[in-house]
Amino acid sequence: MKNLLLAVSLSAVLFSSCKKEKEATSPQVSSEIGLALNRTDSTDVVYNITGSFSAAANTTVIAAADEAFRTEILQRVNKLRSEGCQCGSTYMPPVHPLKWNTKLETAASKYAAEMAAKNWFSHTSPDGTAYYTRIYREGYTIKGFRFLNTGENIARGQTSIENVMKSWTGSSGHCKNMMSKYYRDLGVAMGYNAAGKTYKTYWVMDLGAQVPFGGFPEDKIK
Repeated sequence: MKNLLLAVSLSAVLFSSCKKEKEATSPQVSSEIGLALNRTDSTDVVYNITGSFSAAANTTVIAAADEAFRTEILQRVNKLRSEGCQCGSTYMPPVHPLKWNTKLETAASKYAAEMAAKNWFSHTSPDGTAYYTRIYREGYTIKGFRFLNTGENIARGQTSIENVMKSWTGSSGHCKNMMSKYYRDLGVAMGYNAAGKTYKTYWVMDLGAQVPFGGFPEDKIK
């Protein structure tokens, strides 16, 4: 099965490495990162975040409802971050771990289900909604914070966490997204559509950081 990706088991010996893995076919890759770097308050209107989504009946989403899924994702991502990683031609040094965020998980789950149901593959939803707006809809916003950093990796066709991590790590932009010091939070989901003609699995990784006005004490992210 061909794997495509865009930038978006629990055994300790099965973590993916930072070496670029050769794909069976050349994946189409893209990476997208959004930053909200202005100070806002409750009177500011920055984005239109209205809307709703209902998944098709034949679409299944696997996310943190499966504790094993959540644990394996966090272990693999944080192992990369703790060791440092060669992302294409750029070495990304070791950095603080990420923690699971249920709001990012919900955003990732809804979009993974939508892509699977509609055979869609883009950071922008079929109705034109940007990835960062999907994140804001779930309450992961800048309100009460100085900065809001958001990013997303997506992929389709991979049949395991190990495989999708190899795909993302093997792409410079996606690898840098996972290694960025500007994120603190993570939510990931896989949408599965048994009726999918070409691809049955769709993956979404949403990343973010709600940066307080005083910055983070340990490294003062700005």
